[in-house]
Amino acid sequence: MKKAREKWLIKGRRENEEQEHHHKRKEAHKIIRNMKKLHIKNVTESIEVDQKYNNLFFLFSVALRPNAGHGLLT
Repeated sequence: MKKAREKWLIKGRRENEEQEHHHKRKEAHKIIRNMKKLHIKNVTESIEVDQKYNNLFFLFSVALRPNAGHGLLT
């Protein structure tokens, strides 16, 4: 009887810890996703501004930059 109660208590704690981990992970993912959207928005705005001033070399150098998949056209 004592072992069954100990297992039941341990199982209950694990479930709570897993739920907390899931919620914290979800919040962190949301923050990172919003930061990524903001970064992409800032990059596209800077490219558009440079394009308005006919700085095409900079436009293509930024858009085609192979920096670990974070380039605009990669």
